[in-house]
Amino acid sequence: MESVVASIIAASVALIAAYLTAIVSKRHERHLDAIALASSLAGEVAAHMSAFPTIKLNWPKKIVDSRQCEHGYMADTGMPTSPVFEANVGKIGLLGHPLAEQVAYVYEILRAFRGVVYSAVRDQKDINGVEFAHRLQTALDLLLENEQAGYDLILALRKFAERKFKAFPSVMIG
Repeated sequence: MESVVASIIAASVALIAAYLTAIVSKRHERHLDAIALASSLAGEVAAHMSAFPTIKLNWPKKIVDSRQCEHGYMADTGMPTSPVFEANVGKIGLLGHPLAEQVAYVYEILRAFRGVVYSAVRDQKDINGVEFAHRLQTALDLLLENEQAGYDLILALRKFAERKFKAFPSVMIG
């Protein structure tokens, strides 16, 4: 009888250990995915924002010059993309709240900025210089009003990516 009880206890301990190992393994995998996502998004946003100083420096003159011309002109480079974000939009939840909200906000501002610029470039032959300049000013205003949010996001993503793995995080009750 004692050997049966000992066998049951040993089997139970083995099952519990296997179950806990599977949980910790899955949590570790999600942790690695989350920090890789945060690092990748931080790099992508930083790359996008590296153009901001040049835009802020050059666009005011371009806007003034465009108002005085019959038509504005910018080369058509197509609609820019954010490949890291677009490939991982379904995984943003790994970042938790409020970081996922910050990511969505900044990328939506980038999308709006790109959309306005793209519409100006796409329509530049059909609109006058004043309308072209207005669209560029709208895009520049979007950038200027939200630039700090982009820098704050980069810092938050980098901080998140530095988090250490905790197999069993403390549980708050109450």
